[in-house]
Amino acid sequence: MTIISAVDDEPSFLAEVVIRNENGEILKKTNPNFDGEVILTNLDLIDKIEISSPIYARTILFDFQKFKNKNIEVKLEPIKWGGKTFTNPDCGMVYSTQRIIVSKIERDEDNLIKIFIDEKIYLVEK
Repeated sequence: MTIISAVDDEPSFLAEVVIRNENGEILKKTNPNFDGEVILTNLDLIDKIEISSPIYARTILFDFQKFKNKNIEVKLEPIKWGGKTFTNPDCGMVYSTQRIIVSKIERDEDNLIKIFIDEKIYLVEK
């Protein structure tokens, strides 16, 4: 599995990868190598993978089993900062408030659940 940075589309070695079993228990925590690669073992035991990064990226959680026989490339999704900026008069630092995430949930005619987060649509299988 290769992790790609949300900032510059380059491999990310700063991410943390948490590997969980079907009960949600942590099997392993690891970080990618300098090429952004994580070698996964005991594939049948892995249920979910959670990837987080300290640099402007949202945490990603996905079901692993449907991708288990593929070479996975995960591009981290950037956090889009917005809102108002303000300057702290004591230290001169400029801050930006994180914008509110807008979401809604719908069911379509095939009874699939659609989750709208910001401007992206995610489908949940029945």
